Amino acid sequence: MPRMELQPWTFDCSTLEGIHYALNGAQGWSKSVEIFIDVIRQHNAWDDLLHTGQPMQAGWIAQHAIAGLLTDATGMDSTKHQADKTISMYFETSAKICGNNPTMALAVLGGGLTAFQSVESRAGIARAVDVLKEWFVGNALEQVVRALIEGNVSNEFAHASIGWLCGIADRFAACKKHTISSVQHFANWLDSQYLDRLVAAFVAQICRPLQKVDGTINFSHTTLDLMARMVLRGNASVLAAKICDEGLASNTVAATVGQLIERLSYDHVSASRSLMCTVLEAATMFLWSDSSQLFAYTHNGVTLLQSLLQPSLGAGLPIQQHLAVHIWRIRLGSQLPAPVVFALVDILMAGNCSQQICSQWLQIWSQPPSHDTWADRNLALRIARALQCTSCNENFGSQSLHLLLEGIHLRLSMQAKENRLHGMAIAEFLAGRWESNTVKGEEQLRFDNFDRDDASVVAFKLVAADFQVATHLPVKIGDFFPAARNLCDLLTAREGARSLSVDNMDIAAPAKTEKVHTPQETDSMEAPNGMSVLQASDSDDEEEDHPLRGLAPLSPFHVAPDKCSDLLLVQPPAFLRSAFEMLLGPSKAALTRLSDEAPKPGSAPEPPATTRARLSTALAELPGLVAQGPEELSRLAGPICDRVCRLEVDSLADLKVEVLISLLVEDGSRRPSVQHLVTEFGNEDISLAARRMVLKAMAAAARKLSDSKEDNAAHSVGEVCNTSLKKHWFASQAMHFIRPLMVRWKCPHRAASWAMGEPSLVGEFLHCLGVMLECAGTACPDKDILASECAEPAVEVLSHNEPLVRRCSLFLLSRIVLVGCEEVLLDRPNVLLHLEACPFTEIDDTCRR
Repeated sequence: MPRMELQPWTFDCSTLEGIHYALNGAQGWSKSVEIFIDVIRQHNAWDDLLHTGQPMQAGWIAQHAIAGLLTDATGMDSTKHQADKTISMYFETSAKICGNNPTMALAVLGGGLTAFQSVESRAGIARAVDVLKEWFVGNALEQVVRALIEGNVSNEFAHASIGWLCGIADRFAACKKHTISSVQHFANWLDSQYLDRLVAAFVAQICRPLQKVDGTINFSHTTLDLMARMVLRGNASVLAAKICDEGLASNTVAATVGQLIERLSYDHVSASRSLMCTVLEAATMFLWSDSSQLFAYTHNGVTLLQSLLQPSLGAGLPIQQHLAVHIWRIRLGSQLPAPVVFALVDILMAGNCSQQICSQWLQIWSQPPSHDTWADRNLALRIARALQCTSCNENFGSQSLHLLLEGIHLRLSMQAKENRLHGMAIAEFLAGRWESNTVKGEEQLRFDNFDRDDASVVAFKLVAADFQVATHLPVKIGDFFPAARNLCDLLTAREGARSLSVDNMDIAAPAKTEKVHTPQETDSMEAPNGMSVLQASDSDDEEEDHPLRGLAPLSPFHVAPDKCSDLLLVQPPAFLRSAFEMLLGPSKAALTRLSDEAPKPGSAPEPPATTRARLSTALAELPGLVAQGPEELSRLAGPICDRVCRLEVDSLADLKVEVLISLLVEDGSRRPSVQHLVTEFGNEDISLAARRMVLKAMAAAARKLSDSKEDNAAHSVGEVCNTSLKKHWFASQAMHFIRPLMVRWKCPHRAASWAMGEPSLVGEFLHCLGVMLECAGTACPDKDILASECAEPAVEVLSHNEPLVRRCSLFLLSRIVLVGCEEVLLDRPNVLLHLEACPFTEIDDTCRR
């Protein structure tokens, strides 16, 4: 037989597909190095290959090249140096042809980024980073953003590309721990400059003249997806600052962005709301005030907010509801300064829903104020500014007047000084509107000892003021919003005023000697002994010659009993999200004015006493807030469950169980709560006590849901109810409780398998199943299926070593018989024999007595 000679391995390097096939068949990185060198020897450049190839093939080659560089732990030689140069040319060439073939450039970038995420080795990270940097040297980023906005990339590929562009910093997060200078420099560039460059490219493209259809700009879905992804990934402050910067320079740009935000509110509601909140934060930069006037930076600054917001306003629209109601329930609503509040009210009152919005605010005003005095101040400012508008004045009837006077009465009788000042300010403002109808010679209403220059009410002097145009930036500007700081930098760079300092900035720059303090500054103003500085009482009954002296005091009018909550170490939360934030950590601002231990910026960590008070207050208030059924309950139910399960405070165990029960009982949070609690039950990172707490909460919730509310109501009015017609609230929910728990018990996390064999947890699990099966009752449509599934774990542990487990197993079997599913046990003869002996084997002294 003739001897066969081995032929040298050859491959087709005339196409990207051939190169990819060869790289897949290469054995080791050294062979791949030879392939890259052979390709560049035959073609001298990558231009022709990238122009004629397919994007998917180009992405695979880039991924293979970066993965090989990352895993190569051997030393450098001339061959590898030449291969690195070849791969760098590959990335550089793909970036250069981006203008003609953006899809190819995106595929190469995506392949390289995928390699960084999928390969764990970082031996050659410096070489891989040096290669990938070639893609960002030119204007490839701006070109691909333009292609995405113009719709020149297919929808499937565009979705992946948006994820690459917006998530590149996350893929390189692991690079920050490396000490190599080139790697750290690139990681720092991603954190400091890449985001600004991406946002600048996006805003520059949407500001270009775009094609209009019937007077409306047609934005592609890719544009909306890219904008939403940038906002939701925490880039809203940079984007809002850039939008405001361009809007201040051109009204046309502002109108274009307003239409874009309107489209965004239909496709991505959360992103549009988040962006709108950040735009209001940036507005604190170009809207400000002194002690007597409101100012707006340039003529465009007066109408910028209106151009951005007006297209998205209307009855039933998400932005309308967010700006009118929801934004004032979060922390931002109490942090906005008066000029921004006035501008926002003017825009809302100019719409078609001004009467409904004003009625909503008056309804809130007529209720007891929240513990957040700055939120109450902004509510009073909104009402006062709204009453200045013509549309609100024309529809101001007796019902509105009644609500307004009731809110004034509540605040005048409050213990907190700030609430009383707000009531006085609105009362004097309301009396001033009736001045023309007063009898000649009658004096206008003026409260004694009313400090109208107090920080909490000084803004009421500007309620009737109009915005004046200022051609220069204020000397002091609010800087506690990141968006305002970013906009300040952009405007400073535009004007060339490098000397503007943003280290000590404030919302209002008073022209006189008095200073208007921000909410944070006022909360931090304390006397030497730590107590808040309170001025003298405003009561006028102490004057001996007062005409009202000797009269009986006025009886309270619908005043809630004073619980002295303002004297507590931690103020109770008023909203569900506030309670959730209290569980996560301490507030950035002082929690109470009378607390020496309240955290302040730059101070020591939160004291243990304050931590315990914060957690106990949040847990105690959560059941009541959940019972109110707020709109965000379904979104916050899961995070609240996760946080409660991980609170390792034994003294708060009962409060934690009550919180979980409230979430499981409420309709809006039941399904997400069950899903999260069942998932947490089998996770590896929670304690055994937390697992037992989940079981106790599910059993207690089943008891509450099985109570017949209709029966109780009927018996209370003397009606006769047939017990066979009782409505079991848990009967229809049993399948959603029991089956997921059974599945998680059988398939826990690998590291949590030990917990499923712990006798105390096994007994609690069987007891929980028995309680839920009993609460489901005979009315449950799935009782036969559930009884059959519950019988399996009960039968398995009938001979367990621990008496607790055996007795819990018997309890579960008895519940199966109770709901009428004894056939499940009759089909198991061995179980019946065992059950006959149980009364004799499981009896103890207690049972004998």
